[in-house]
Amino acid sequence: NTYRKLGRPSRALATLDRMIDMHPASNQLGEPQLLRAQALVDLGRRDEAVVALREAAESLPVDRVGSQLQLIETQCQVGELVEARMTLGRFLQSHPHHPAAMELRMRLD
Repeated sequence: NTYRKLGRPSRALATLDRMIDMHPASNQLGEPQLLRAQALVDLGRRDEAVVALREAAESLPVDRVGSQLQLIETQCQVGELVEARMTLGRFLQSHPHHPAAMELRMRLD
């Protein structure tokens, strides 16, 4: 994430890929795939980002509020609006009155 903030998405992607290779269990948390997807979006590699977003959506725990919201935002960014609505719907089941989620819901409706 630091490399992305520094405008170095290629380095971010390489670091994440190396981390996932060294610690495959970390991938079950969903966040590494979310970060990969964001780096891939930054690199203009939309199709690969969509795959990583789907993997993140399947494994990211719903209690990871910030990551869930980033996932929805990134899904919207790449035009995966159906996926974003589905992710948001799952999130709202656990957090029905979350202000940022309600704002996203208005944007997606």
